[in-house]
Amino acid sequence: MIDNGIGGAVLTESHGLCGLDERLRGLRGLLSIDSPAGGPTNVGAHIPLAETLPGSIVVS
Repeated sequence: MIDNGIGGAVLTESHGLCGLDERLRGLRGLLSIDSPAGGPTNVGAHIPLAETLPGSIVVS
């Protein structure tokens, strides 16, 4: 996701991006944030998929 803001987004305890990061880590994932001063902010979520995990959904 890319916005048109002023940049400077950071992970701050008890705020939105930190909550997303915690949830993604619970899925063994990664939150990537690129937010230079002056913008724009680019946020990505990377969630690993594995066929061997119990309860995983595998699409053929």
